[in-house]
Amino acid sequence: MRLVVLEMDRLAAGSVNWGRMVAGMLSQGVTMVVIPDASQHVSAGLPQQIGDGILPRDGVSQLRADNPLVSLEAAFREFGERPVWSWSATTRLRDVERGVGIIHLGKIDAVWHRAVGEGSEAHIFDLGATVLVIPHVSQTRKPQVQEEVKQLQDYLHGQIKPMMMLPPLEWMPRLRLRGWVRCDVLAQQKEADVAELRPIVIDYDCDVLMLKRWRLSGDTNDTGVFVSIA
Repeated sequence: MRLVVLEMDRLAAGSVNWGRMVAGMLSQGVTMVVIPDASQHVSAGLPQQIGDGILPRDGVSQLRADNPLVSLEAAFREFGERPVWSWSATTRLRDVERGVGIIHLGKIDAVWHRAVGEGSEAHIFDLGATVLVIPHVSQTRKPQVQEEVKQLQDYLHGQIKPMMMLPPLEWMPRLRLRGWVRCDVLAQQKEADVAELRPIVIDYDCDVLMLKRWRLSGDTNDTGVFVSIA
């Protein structure tokens, strides 16, 4: 598996060359793109056309026309790919809605939420062979790291598929105690290389062949992290 985790806040608004970005991803064999904190505007309306996708049955998550998934999906199709997308909303403040977005050159069987702690939740994506878990921690309540990690781990305990998680940094000490391992550790790279970026952790034995900062082709701005897992 080769995936890129994009930090959209690091990209200047309106300056993204999606075609160039996707060309760079495909040249590296990327099969999945994760945007853990994307934003869209409710006033943008619904997209006219957006391929194959899946939403959680929450009655809230709706893809809007200015969502970065719309541009990414279109760019992949320009290169002859048939990606599947998923969008799961996290918060909304007036016209701006934030959420978790995924583009996968494979399949997405299901996506759902699970409450953890008070006001926080995990967004869970069943990708067929693996499960991706992306916690969203409430910013309006006192941190409850121990309880949040315990509740999520108890819920995931019966999961028989290999799992990958993009947790908050403050969760890492608790997750290590429960058997989760950082991909940069498995890749035998210094954590400082990507220490300030969102960690990627897994709960199963595998080889992480590479983990590095992801940069747009010809651009010096850091825009996320690339990981290759055998």
